[in-house]
Amino acid sequence: MKFWRDNRADQGFDMPVAQVAKAFLDAAEDSKLAGGELAQMLSGMPLERVLRHWLTSSDWFSSVWEDENRAIFGEESFDGLYDLVYDGLYKTR
Repeated sequence: MKFWRDNRADQGFDMPVAQVAKAFLDAAEDSKLAGGELAQMLSGMPLERVLRHWLTSSDWFSSVWEDENRAIFGEESFDGLYDLVYDGLYKTR
């Protein structure tokens, strides 16, 4: 999946969605153990909003991606990332 750190054109990078999903799930688990902000968000907000916030927040992943035109589908897209995160949070625990 293509990302741009801090929404900068000169900060583009590729990262497999499986790696991004693992980073989110690890952060969620750490937050759950510490009673942190991400765990609180997950308990009170829709998962898609929390994931989008985590991806774009300068406190976490701090990146944007090409998704909003919805022309990118499949495993290496936001939808694929969402599916992996959803499965990791709700189907395997």
